[in-house]
Amino acid sequence: MIQTDYYFKKGSVVLIAVLVISAIILLISISLVLSSIDEITMSSSEEYSQGALAIADSCLEEALLSLNRNNNYSGAILNLGDGSCTIEIEGTGNQRVISVSAELNHYVRKLRAEVTLSPFALVSRYEVTE
Repeated sequence: MIQTDYYFKKGSVVLIAVLVISAIILLISISLVLSSIDEITMSSSEEYSQGALAIADSCLEEALLSLNRNNNYSGAILNLGDGSCTIEIEGTGNQRVISVSAELNHYVRKLRAEVTLSPFALVSRYEVTE
């Protein structure tokens, strides 16, 4: 009987140790998975943000070309792939301000440029942060 109790207690200790080690390994695994998900989410966010900036840059180039061809160009709404942009032109006389707002998967980037019409020249170009 004493020998049976000894093996029973020894087996219980081993079982508890295995359960504790398994719980620790499970917690570490869950932590690694959650960390990986956060990295993937941040990577996707950066990708969409950079994509929206590329769309804004393309729309600004389109606006510059259109304004160079036609001084009365007043803007447009363009769809580019999965994104879109809005081009607005303000100003009179020889000066114009081009405002571009681009969106890709709810990520928005905005650019603004100042131009002179005669001779046609880009005076400044910058990103608008709000």
